[in-house]
Amino acid sequence: MFQQHLAKLTSYYHRCGSFGMVIDMRQAAQMPAGQRRLLAEYIDHNREQYPKVNCASAVIVANGMQRAILHVLSWLTKESAPLRPFSTVEEGLAWIFVWLKTAS
Repeated sequence: MFQQHLAKLTSYYHRCGSFGMVIDMRQAAQMPAGQRRLLAEYIDHNREQYPKVNCASAVIVANGMQRAILHVLSWLTKESAPLRPFSTVEEGLAWIFVWLKTAS
């Protein structure tokens, strides 16, 4: 199921161009180490396969543990992607819109 989700996310790269994702993790269960590794590989793969596509992720988190997971993902990936934690969807969307204006 998790790999199907990553495949769906990868399909957005086929559009070619800048895009942003707002990912709401507030109700998500803790991500196991294996899934964190798969997510890091997904990020690296898409950066290599689609070098001209810019993607930023605003991740909505509920607590410090989820923030820590984001730091681990940043550490696991080869190239740091624009990935930032936020407390609300509105904050994440605002950041994505500003980022999209500057990424074009």
